[in-house]
Amino acid sequence: MVKITRRKVGALLGLLACGLGAASLASASASGSSPAAEAQALSKEVRDLAPASEAELTNIYAKASEVAAQAGEPSPSGMETTVATMGSALTMADPDSTDPKAVIDPRTGAPWSESAVDVVAMRGHFALTQVPVRKGAQAPTGTSMLLFIDRQTERVDGIYLGTNSYDLATLNPTVVKWGEP
Repeated sequence: MVKITRRKVGALLGLLACGLGAASLASASASGSSPAAEAQALSKEVRDLAPASEAELTNIYAKASEVAAQAGEPSPSGMETTVATMGSALTMADPDSTDPKAVIDPRTGAPWSESAVDVVAMRGHFALTQVPVRKGAQAPTGTSMLLFIDRQTERVDGIYLGTNSYDLATLNPTVVKWGEP
């Protein structure tokens, strides 16, 4: 698994001149239970995060599609998104990662792990050829990609590439899926 976080994603951010495009959205609940029951079951940190509006979802889709295209995958499959905290998203992506509370968000003074993010998961064949790598090293590649988009700045704060499939419903039972399931 390749992890590219806020510090390393700068080279890729310059490539994200995303326009807004229409997307057909299908909101789905992972558990099939009522929205009220799901809301009660959520942890406080996720419950306090407002779901993305349709306009925000269109922007998220456009941004994620652009990142995928820049990574060599013009038609990713299984694209879906949910709202979470950076800490819970990082823990899902890489349970062995360093403590996300160690980095402080300069806007809020709170741990970066408490920042609200839109998490986007997708499948395809990705290669991050635009990011710096050590001399002689190959570009990071993977068949699954996770994006973490800061909800305040709408900036891509993290990219994970790997071969795992991710269940976004473990972060938040309300998951929006685009295209095929």
